[in-house]
Amino acid sequence: MDSAVTALFARNGLRIGIAPAGSWEAIQAVLEAMNAKTYKSMLAPPRGAPLLITTGPVSRSESVFTYTADGRLVGKTFSEGDKLISLDYVFRPEFGGSTELQVGFEVRHDKGVMTWTRDGGVIRQVPAYDRHVFAELVARLTVMSGECLVIGPSEEARIESLIGGRYLSIEHDGEPYESLLFVTPVPYQTKGAG
Repeated sequence: MDSAVTALFARNGLRIGIAPAGSWEAIQAVLEAMNAKTYKSMLAPPRGAPLLITTGPVSRSESVFTYTADGRLVGKTFSEGDKLISLDYVFRPEFGGSTELQVGFEVRHDKGVMTWTRDGGVIRQVPAYDRHVFAELVARLTVMSGECLVIGPSEEARIESLIGGRYLSIEHDGEPYESLLFVTPVPYQTKGAG
């Protein structure tokens, strides 16, 4: 990523990067040496929609602060919802099977009702949401075949009210814990379409 984007993410308590192909065994050895709990899931995004990864629910009256590109500290308090990492993607078989990823962060609350929307000239019912997207915190990366996207906290995540602390750090029984996400895009072919 651009160095200014990397610095902005780090200041907000986040690190995002690409782990090279063949590095998973070394990463796994480090995680095992630290007695880290690991979970593996295969997630398939809805067709034409980004993959949404829930990092946890919003606690009652939880404030999330972010630094903007011009250095201002801004915050918003949420009363309910889910903290989401959004992975939008475009698979590029013509470029060696790479996947272009756009990583974003949002808080979304399902209102529990349906609303009408126009999509490509068709009117249909969809769930109604309250959404807040952290628009300045968007990363665009290209993941080659065999590589994986890594999302984790930076040193600033120790400031629990920053987005990195809110999304990737928790305290359990008085002990701090950090979450790391390793995402490997795996293209697949559906019946009748590529």
